[in-house]
Amino acid sequence: MFFDQLTIILSSITLLLAVIAPFFSPFYRFRKIVKRLQSSHLQEKESTALDSFQEENSSQEQLTACSIPAKQSVPITVLLTVHDQAKELEMHLSSFLSQEFDNDFQVVAVAEQGDSETEDVLKRYENNEHLYATFIPSSSRYMSKKKLAVTLGVKAAKYEWIIMTDASCTPASPYWLQCMSKACNENNKLVLGYSNYTAETADFRRLEQLYTELYLMRKAENGIAYRTNSANLAFRKSMFLQGEGYRGNLHLLRGEYDFIVNKYADEGSSALMMEQDAWIIEDEPLQKKWLNKHLFYQETRKYLNRSTPMRMLFNLDTILLHTSYLFILAMMVYGGVLMNYTLLLTAVVSLLLTVILRVRFAKRTLTYFLDDIALWKVIPFEISMMWRNLSYRLRYVRADKNDFTSHKL
Repeated sequence: MFFDQLTIILSSITLLLAVIAPFFSPFYRFRKIVKRLQSSHLQEKESTALDSFQEENSSQEQLTACSIPAKQSVPITVLLTVHDQAKELEMHLSSFLSQEFDNDFQVVAVAEQGDSETEDVLKRYENNEHLYATFIPSSSRYMSKKKLAVTLGVKAAKYEWIIMTDASCTPASPYWLQCMSKACNENNKLVLGYSNYTAETADFRRLEQLYTELYLMRKAENGIAYRTNSANLAFRKSMFLQGEGYRGNLHLLRGEYDFIVNKYADEGSSALMMEQDAWIIEDEPLQKKWLNKHLFYQETRKYLNRSTPMRMLFNLDTILLHTSYLFILAMMVYGGVLMNYTLLLTAVVSLLLTVILRVRFAKRTLTYFLDDIALWKVIPFEISMMWRNLSYRLRYVRADKNDFTSHKL
């Protein structure tokens, strides 16, 4: 065993990195919010069970897990934009129209004029009192068709509060509207919900969706919201119209959710709604859609305010993660080559310690959001994130920048 000064210094640095680095993670920072969510979810389940018992014994009306007094809920418009998504719309439209909600609601579907398949789907529901369909001209140019669809949908909305989502999504619960409405009150202008992909989607994609949202949700909870990575966003109609909607970024083809949050969020006006009944489930994305989501964000983020602090935090987490692993592995090799068993043992213990801490910090969050994903996958996922992001960045650098705008040069 070696106990010379160099061994003591290197061993101390190795242990220090192993202990400190796991705390620089969105899983650790979000732990208190998840603990509160889990506690609230447990209390609501217990309350629901009690109400069910009372109903059996006293014929009282049973409450749902997300029930709120009717006088506190507000009527809501659900905004669905449809672009070559007739199949998806047919799969999911009924789940929006059949929501259990104690107030009035409207579903506004905005499609492209001339899309006969989508029109056929909408005609089958034309007698539903909750549905309103409108169309954008197929010849629309010089602006994002999706943003135009959102703008027309907002103008068509009957109600002040609008929840925007996509035709490729479905509510996780028949009480989705009821849950989201809990935060649609006079104190808020924006309500950021959560969405993730179906269980059939690759675990790494679902983990990445959650990982990104953890940064964004914590920012919204502790300051001014930056953007959202989820297709589940509620906002006020008057706010959108008074702020002239997407004015300033209409030329960009994507970023519909991001720009609403980034432009209209301010201190204390945004709320999170993370209850499980308020989630949205997105269809498994095709490879092209998945890649485009990342490439278009590379362009979008150049026009978003408050991006520097978010990127600095992510970069700090990434640097510490890789530095800790690389240094620990280097000390294992160094100690093994020199037969310095003190340093080698310290490095092995440090590796085990940092892995255990990272998995432990991730456990509570994954149990709440993605309980079907094995905890061990957190380690290779976090390590690979930097390289995945680097590959997206390189693809963006090589891409034709005209692909990201409707104003072709």
